[in-house]
Amino acid sequence: MNQITIHQEAPMQEMGIILKDGSLFYVDDEFMQILAHTHKGKDIQQALNEMASWCYANPSKRKTSRGIKRFINSWLSRQRAPIVDSTRNRTLQEDYNDTSWAI
Repeated sequence: MNQITIHQEAPMQEMGIILKDGSLFYVDDEFMQILAHTHKGKDIQQALNEMASWCYANPSKRKTSRGIKRFINSWLSRQRAPIVDSTRNRTLQEDYNDTSWAI
């Protein structure tokens, strides 16, 4: 039976990111604030869940406790923030999915 070590408590993050040694990493409040400030307009919680899923599915590419913060920052840097139509306060994807005009 595998025993999992938790590196930090899970204040806001729903899922821990599994590391190379099998332990879980949770983003602490301080790092979450830095991420939110740096990556405005991005859904950081959703991105963290995607990272956790990716690390779970790719065991040979999991990160170490030393490199996980760099991985998180790099992932978020490559992610695009949704473009919002300021006149209607909707993202372009929501506008694309709108079929209210169809009969």
